[in-house]
Parts: sequence; structure tokens; C-alpha cells
Amino acid sequence: MSRKKDWEKQIKDAEVHAAKVEQMRKMLHGSGDGQNFKVEKEVPVFGDETQYKITDNTGARTEIHIKDNGKVEARGEQTELVEHVEKGEKIQPQSIRSVSQSKIKQQAYQTIDASILTPDEKSELKQRIEKHNFVKSKEKPEETVENLKTAVERKEKQENTKETVHEQSEAEKLLHLRGTKRKTPQKSAVPGLSISAAAVAETLKNIANGGR
Repeated sequence: MSRKKDWEKQIKDAEVHAAKVEQMRKMLHGSGDGQNFKVEKEVPVFGDETQYKITDNTGARTEIHIKDNGKVEARGEQTELVEHVEKGEKIQPQSIRSVSQSKIKQQAYQTIDASILTPDEKSELKQRIEKHNFVKSKEKPEETVENLKTAVERKEKQENTKETVHEQSEAEKLLHLRGTKRKTPQKSAVPGLSISAAAVAETLKNIANGGR
């Protein structure tokens, strides 16, 4: 093979290779359908690759790295996505394993289990988390869990305030019976009691139901 033909072949091979890599990126980016997958292009750390962050409707997160040399790497909960990216295919729901309990869902369940919610509230909230579509949600999966934790903490503080008020009330009654009731200024309202437990529970439900 002459030098000229060899050079022409190298150029053609490079063009074919570049087109293949571009097809991978195009099809992966086009896999975001707003229902099953959300695909977000990330700013690459290195100049020889393109990064994508994929979220499926269960909240499972996967990072796909497509290098300029055509090598594809996956990190996260659904590494089998590499096979479809390498073939230049769109990601399809039926082409990957089902993740019923993503790491995000596990964190949400742990937050609910560790809370002071009633068994019925816990059960209902878990059902809403199970049905929650993280792709449709305007919040990132991590934000949903953080908001859930905040709402649970708010209710716990409210319950603690109620217990403190109850204890103070019982102490006042005892002092009154003894004839030694303390003279303390009347307070118009107790901070933290303006929101009912039912309202806080509803806030928790709305967080789990957000974005649908």
C-alpha cells in the first residue's frame, strides 16, 4: 500500500470512528423522554471525554463517560447501560434491569422509618415514595430526600414542643392545687403550635407527591 493510500485510509478510519462516537453521544442524549429517563450533560473533567448523568423514574443514578477514543464507562446503579451506549442505541426501559429500590428510595425509607410518624402515616408516605416518578419531578432526587428530612424534623420539633407545653401545663395544675401557682406573664401563643400535626403530615405527602 502506497503512502498516499495509507494516509487516505487513516483519514477515513478516523472519520468513521468520530462519526461512531458522535452517534453514541447523540443517541444517549436523546434517550431522555421525560417519563422513563432524564439525561443531563455534565461539564467534563477531562477534555477527552463527554459525561452524562442519567436518572431513571425510580431515582436510580448512573454516570456515563464517553471518551473520544470510543471507550465508554459507567458508574452508579445501572452500569449495564454501557452495552447499549456502545452500540449507539437509545436507552430503553425494557433493556435494563428494574431497580425497585434505588439508593435514593432507600434513603427516603430510612428517613421515614426513623421518624416519629404514626404507622399509618409511614405506610402512606412509603407508598407515595414508591409511586413517585423522579424523572418528572422538578427537584433532583437528593433534594426530594432533603426536603423529606426537613419536614420530618419539623414535625418532631413540633411534637417535642407539644410535650413541653403539656408538662408545663401539668406543673401549673399541681402548683395551683398546692396554692402556690406561679405568677407568670400570659403568652398569646406557643411558637411552633400554629401548624397542626395533620398539616405537617400533608406537607410530607406533598413532598413525596411533588412534580407529578
